[in-house]
Amino acid sequence: MDVQGTVDGDMAAGTYRVEFADRQWPTVVSGSWRVDLAGPVYRLYSPQRQKHVYTMSKEEVTRLTNLLLDRWVYEGVAFCAYSQVPSRPEARPVHGLQSAVPGSQLLTMDESERRALTDRYGDAWSDTGVVFYAFPEDSHPYTARPIYRFWSATMSDHLYTASEAERDMLTRDFPQVWTYEGIAWYAIPGDSPR
Repeated sequence: MDVQGTVDGDMAAGTYRVEFADRQWPTVVSGSWRVDLAGPVYRLYSPQRQKHVYTMSKEEVTRLTNLLLDRWVYEGVAFCAYSQVPSRPEARPVHGLQSAVPGSQLLTMDESERRALTDRYGDAWSDTGVVFYAFPEDSHPYTARPIYRFWSATMSDHLYTASEAERDMLTRDFPQVWTYEGIAWYAIPGDSPR
């Protein structure tokens, strides 16, 4: 058996070759393989704007945390997702929507929600495209965990977390600020924001 490969960005790929000594099997089986790697989705918070931002870009994290005014606080890896269409057929796109309210970002896997907001409220919401790929509730790997979605009318902000402790704390201690909206999608756990 011989397996070779390389890692390039968010993908590992290579070839394999298996030689069998038993006559009931073919003598040689060979082919190629590919594994998509989930990358971190970073969560940042602006105390001035009272908004969260989610990005897979380390450069954006650096840019936002180095601003002199309107500095964003790095909160950690919210979860891990795929930056491009993975080889996993059950993965689905998560779309980003940007509000006319500066800094307000909505992430949704729900295609009807995306269409409804852009069709009915196109002056308030613009579609920024696919942000990453994750898994729907009815079709996810056993290692994926739910990503919980909250909305704050007070701050005009959405919050996403994989942390059950954070979900419970927000629903118990801040129900007047954060409304729990349910499971947004499933993703690979990260180190969870503080």
